[in-house]
Amino acid sequence: MTDRENVSTKIAISDVTLDASIYPRENIDHKRVSIFAENIRDGFYI
Repeated sequence: MTDRENVSTKIAISDVTLDASIYPRENIDHKRVSIFAENIRDGFYI
């Protein structure tokens, strides 16, 4: 693994926004979003 691959940045979940122009979806699965948010808070690599 290179040094560049070891770099990470932490951001608040509240700073994450849905940009429909790059991630078009008809419906948002809020349960699935909550699961991803929990995984991120718990430190899982996504």
